[in-house]
Amino acid sequence: MPLVESHSHLYSEDEDRYPPATDRPHRPPPGAGTVEHLQRQRHEVGITHAVAIQTHSFYRHDNRLMADAVAANRDWMVGVCNLPSDDPDAPAAFERLAAGGVRGLRLEHPTHSEGPFYHPGSVALCAKAREVDLVINIHARGTGYFADAARLLTEFREVPFCLDHCGYIQLDAPDVLEGVLALADHPNLHMKMSFWSRRDAGFVEAGRRILHTYGPQRCMWGGNFPAELWHPELSYADHLALLRDEICATEAERQAVLAETPLRIWFPGQA
Repeated sequence: MPLVESHSHLYSEDEDRYPPATDRPHRPPPGAGTVEHLQRQRHEVGITHAVAIQTHSFYRHDNRLMADAVAANRDWMVGVCNLPSDDPDAPAAFERLAAGGVRGLRLEHPTHSEGPFYHPGSVALCAKAREVDLVINIHARGTGYFADAARLLTEFREVPFCLDHCGYIQLDAPDVLEGVLALADHPNLHMKMSFWSRRDAGFVEAGRRILHTYGPQRCMWGGNFPAELWHPELSYADHLALLRDEICATEAERQAVLAETPLRIWFPGQA
């Protein structure tokens, strides 16, 4: 069975070629997060396909490492870029990156702002995704963006959307989970199931509720590679095992969440 990792962040140890941001970059441990490291993890857990998510916390809007990695590994990797949503040149940049193997864009609040999420720039980027058949990842925290996200989902029904980390649900914020579940009325929204950072019955229960509400045809696993940075209490293999063995209850659910759904969204020619 194919195994798709739909959320991996890449880093390079060559900081002359790929310089990090100057304002407090979120750095992984030495050797973690490189393409070579991801290749080792692929062999360890059996990953056949991976989605490289532009690492904004380290490179901001400099997509060069992600784009270069995708171009060199197009047989098993696609990318998701990150562009300033309020930049009028961003839609054209999105289309140029797509020509090199980028499949989606991570949509965030305007630069240096927490709102609104629906604005002329985000509309233009979603329109470009519709025009050239690409995917939009919604990347936002809390409940304040739900109404704007619903507006985009309604206006761009033909565009597949993914909600990164299921909206950053947390065990101490039940309102976020309830808001995420309410968005299930939008059939073009898919869940990136990557939100747990440790083994906890509360995370398992939240995952089961999401899987039941959205259905496995709209859910996909994201490993949050590299584990050493993003969930150091849980190894990469154990992060996968929690979904495969505890959240999923049937083989059909596993098949959909680990292979069928992410292949359809991210690797449509191979689904």
